[in-house]
Amino acid sequence: MTLAGKPQEALVCGRTVAEWRREVNRILFKQRKYRDLDYSAKCLAEELGLSGCSLSKVLSKVFGRSYADLVNSQRVEDAKIYLRDGRKSEYSVDDIGLLAGFRNRQSFFTAFKTYVGTTPQKYRDGKVL
Repeated sequence: MTLAGKPQEALVCGRTVAEWRREVNRILFKQRKYRDLDYSAKCLAEELGLSGCSLSKVLSKVFGRSYADLVNSQRVEDAKIYLRDGRKSEYSVDDIGLLAGFRNRQSFFTAFKTYVGTTPQKYRDGKVL
């Protein structure tokens, strides 16, 4: 308890959960680094001043997810928007995967099927399960 009688928020690696959430959101999502194929968990850890192990702890505590899960789920959300966007209809499904930040077709299709439960093409065609 603090002096004001309010419970004190627990610290994770020296910061509150809210502070970590803001910082990770700023770097990964507002700066859209999740789309950068060369931006890795190691890069994020360095930018946050953490070891890889500490980053895993922070992401688990703050988001309940791993780095890969956090990044891939956002990439899939972007892909879903692109697949339904009429202005992107000239793009192939594979192009959409690259645009969303996936390195290759296999990683895109695997992540998409995991998070959405169907293939990107079926999603685009409106054949959502």
